Amino acid sequence: MVRLDYPTVEVEDIKNICIRIRDTIYKNQNSNISDDNILQLAVFMIKLNKRREDGNLASAEAWSIRNLENIINRMAEQQKCEDITYKSIQYENCSLYINVLFYVLSYIDFESVDDSFDEILNLITDCFQWRRVEKNLL
Repeated sequence: MVRLDYPTVEVEDIKNICIRIRDTIYKNQNSNISDDNILQLAVFMIKLNKRREDGNLASAEAWSIRNLENIINRMAEQQKCEDITYKSIQYENCSLYINVLFYVLSYIDFESVDDSFDEILNLITDCFQWRRVEKNLL
């Protein structure tokens, strides 16, 4: 087996790529994802992958730009549901970090969720700059 070492991607590069993805998905609509949110997503991806490599979150899937694109798409679809046409579907309080939490957990096998949950929650708290009160709400 051959291991390829890829160059380290900088947070700013990931942010710029994701801003272009967001702008493409939302076209001329107002986005519910700010540039600061995009930066937080980029930092989250880098830190998640680092913790995974270090063995702290070995059961988590390594993230790439594709995962971030999926999160952005999910947020765009939820924003569409706020339109009067889709009022039967409600995504109240389904913020970016809630989407990130569910997305990460969806790739972890059931047996590992209990072991990984606190580590994931701490990572989200760190990357999205939560206060302790907000963390306890989850």
